[in-house]
Amino acid sequence: MSVVIYVFDITEKDKEKVEKSLEYWGKTLKCVDKLSPEASIFVLFHKIDDIRVSQRNKVFEDKKLEIEEVVKKSGSIKVNQYFGTTIYDQSLY
Repeated sequence: MSVVIYVFDITEKDKEKVEKSLEYWGKTLKCVDKLSPEASIFVLFHKIDDIRVSQRNKVFEDKKLEIEEVVKKSGSIKVNQYFGTTIYDQSLY
């Protein structure tokens, strides 16, 4: 595998679902580190357009930090890039 694209719902507020999502993320990273450590990893924050424009950067950066904490625990894996995605059209932020 040469590319991993992982999607998080940035609007999710249910703590249990967020924790489960981060657990799956950690397991995915461990598998990638073991099987394809050279893979490029891209993280998409879906539904970014549901966040008020004045709060998007902060919410994006906070979520990125949360995800990076899991990355640090998962070996030598690095995320190449983070993107926000929209539910309304085909663009990336």
